[in-house]
Amino acid sequence: MTDIAFKIAWDRRDQALMDEVKAFWTASELMVPRLLDERAGQLGVVACDGDRIVATATAELAVLPGLRARFAVISIAVDPQSRRKSIGLRISGRFLTVLEEWSAAHPEEEVMGMAAVIEGDWGAKMHEPIWPDWGLNIVLAGYTHRNQQIRISWFRHARV
Repeated sequence: MTDIAFKIAWDRRDQALMDEVKAFWTASELMVPRLLDERAGQLGVVACDGDRIVATATAELAVLPGLRARFAVISIAVDPQSRRKSIGLRISGRFLTVLEEWSAAHPEEEVMGMAAVIEGDWGAKMHEPIWPDWGLNIVLAGYTHRNQQIRISWFRHARV
């Protein structure tokens, strides 16, 4: 695998990139067709290996009631052939930086951090309360009703 390049899409509405990502999601069977347009509108970062998309990061802004704060809740989709190569963590770290800068520039949005519901088996890593990898410093904040971990990272400018 060559070096991964990141394309920033958050708050840019780049229709050509959104169409390319929808084609990637469809070909990789990573997204149900009825959600393609909605999720494309939430596109934040695209990871590419050369000319090939290998991962995407999207976010939806939502209040996490237990924390009484608004977060960018991210979803990561990684090409099945590129899994187990830390791409999910790498794109999350890049997206964290993008979201934090955007939040600081848009205080009216009152977004205080990034959150993720962790899916899949991460092995022993699931027992670590803090994930410092790739600049994330994402911490365990709780569990969903399906026992999936909720992990968050507060922005430096956050206030509660």
